[in-house]
Amino acid sequence: MKRDELARLFQRMDVNPHTVCVFGVPEFEQYVLTRRRFGFRRRFAVYYLERGIRTEKRAFATEEEACDYFAEYVLRDPTTRLGY
Repeated sequence: MKRDELARLFQRMDVNPHTVCVFGVPEFEQYVLTRRRFGFRRRFAVYYLERGIRTEKRAFATEEEACDYFAEYVLRDPTTRLGY
């Protein structure tokens, strides 16, 4: 899946848009999927951002791998849903 498909999945699953960052600049406390430089390569990174500190950081070579992991990562946390 790609990032635009991921965003639609999160809408269908009632994920609060303030808890995730798929496009754009992350805010204070969010699950983040971004494209970053690791050494000489650009990779997709998945992490949780809290108070400016990145935790549980993982890097992926392809957008599909990163999006699949990110979907599972976010959806297993019930606090990401609207109305929680």
